[in-house]
Amino acid sequence: MRAMLLTLLIVSFSFASWCVIHSTQKRVHGKEDVEFFQKYPFGFLSKDGKWIRFVSGPYPTKEEAKKIVSQTRRRYPTAYIIRCNKLYLENIRKSFTF
Repeated sequence: MRAMLLTLLIVSFSFASWCVIHSTQKRVHGKEDVEFFQKYPFGFLSKDGKWIRFVSGPYPTKEEAKKIVSQTRRRYPTAYIIRCNKLYLENIRKSFTF
């Protein structure tokens, strides 16, 4: 499953270049990951060193990513847009017990 998700993301990043980082934190609290995936079924979690990022995307345009950021600000006030190819794709998961 993880290999399939990674392959899908890499191929998708070739065509759509914008992702939204909803939150960056040191650990997942409670069922936060489950709630995130209910809201963003194509979202994923990325771990880079000690940081876990809640990510959705890729989105085909920056404008579409901006819409997602404005919709998610209430829950994730520090959400921001990033080019998907800047993400660390080595450790991506749909659930978390890193």
